[in-house]
Amino acid sequence: MAVGRPFGTEMKSLAGGALLALTLAACGGGATPTTGTTGAPASIAPTAVSAASAAPSAAASAAPSSAATVATRGTAAAAPASAAPATTTRSATGTTGGTSTATAGRASATVTSGTTYAIVAANSKATYKVDETFINQGNRFATAEGSTSAITGNITIDKQNPARSTIGTITTDISKLASDSGQRDNQIRNRWLESAKYPTATFVPKRLEGLPTTPYADGQELTFKIVGDLTIRTVTKEVTFDTKGKIVGDTFTGTAVTTFNMTDFGFDPPNIAGIVRSENGVELTMTIEAKGGQ
Repeated sequence: MAVGRPFGTEMKSLAGGALLALTLAACGGGATPTTGTTGAPASIAPTAVSAASAAPSAAASAAPSSAATVATRGTAAAAPASAAPATTTRSATGTTGGTSTATAGRASATVTSGTTYAIVAANSKATYKVDETFINQGNRFATAEGSTSAITGNITIDKQNPARSTIGTITTDISKLASDSGQRDNQIRNRWLESAKYPTATFVPKRLEGLPTTPYADGQELTFKIVGDLTIRTVTKEVTFDTKGKIVGDTFTGTAVTTFNMTDFGFDPPNIAGIVRSENGVELTMTIEAKGGQ
């Protein structure tokens, strides 16, 4: 320090020299820094390079004024380095969100669309067939048949992809089953099936098998299976209906057939000693007409 020069004047001179050296370093000047300023620029340059290497994307997108600030502020270079992970985190979050959106889109693609057809009870019926032997008539063999139109339910058909169609719960009032013999009907209603006590039978479809995935043409007959749970009295069993159906205009018509044993549902086949004996097996046929546009 020169003798006689004010202390403040000396400090201003040193500060001015240091600022000049820093400015040259930032601008890429080729002059070698003087001994008095070597320490500061040497420590700044590596820091700036390190920050640029740690976050190349951030450095590339930064404005020129920001780059100058990083080069001239020593420890300030740490800010872009810490900002880079935050940017990466946001990007990752955005990617995750995009993935979730795509997944939701795929899930929504499985939702069934189509036309719903409501069963028209007046033009539909559930029919049972049971073989029986009339002992009092020389063991005459016959098939008893009874039916009811007290049926409710609906069917939703996707014409673009029939395999995605669905069937709702089908409900039948079996207390209204009627055959050609009122005596038989009363015996079934009160003694064997006990439908006076358990009047409602339900069928809950679980899956459809054999439907095509190609678009449906009006009038085309579909052949498929309906697998679901049939409940009679207080017992539920899985059964399979062999089904045929078609759509003409706004009307679906179809026939579904299944077989089961009475004892499967907790009641014995009718057997009146010396008069008639029924077989255990039952054939159940659902003949359906349903109107669409709902």
